[in-house]
Amino acid sequence: MDNKESSVTPETSVFHQKQSGIIPYFRIGYAMLASIFAACIIVQVFFAGMALFMGYAGWGLHISFVPMFMYLPLLMLVTGIIGRLTKKLIWMNVMLVAMIILQYITVEFSTEMGVLGALHPIIAFLLFGASLSMAQQSWKYV
Repeated sequence: MDNKESSVTPETSVFHQKQSGIIPYFRIGYAMLASIFAACIIVQVFFAGMALFMGYAGWGLHISFVPMFMYLPLLMLVTGIIGRLTKKLIWMNVMLVAMIILQYITVEFSTEMGVLGALHPIIAFLLFGASLSMAQQSWKYV
């Protein structure tokens, strides 16, 4: 008998096989969007830091920058599904969308939430960690 295992390894899975048609383009797009989103989180945290030490000008940047990238996870979700990325990446993407919603909740209801409003920067770090992990994982499928 042959000792070779017939199990699927990460290298031979459908996600690592060469894809044809439009799928590779959507995978590249996803990886790029995930990388851009992670970079945007860094910039957003920088603007929050500016606000703490420089006052209103920093808050203006912090507030006005969000609309420029807040929809990226939704676009990533669509490109990830079309690009046939792993279920793990797709669910992580859903998690990003949920965390962005939580970010808005912690801002809008911070006075009513009291200490829970302090979750806003924690969620930002979770967003960064998740998006960085997603970017790293998604480049493996390009």
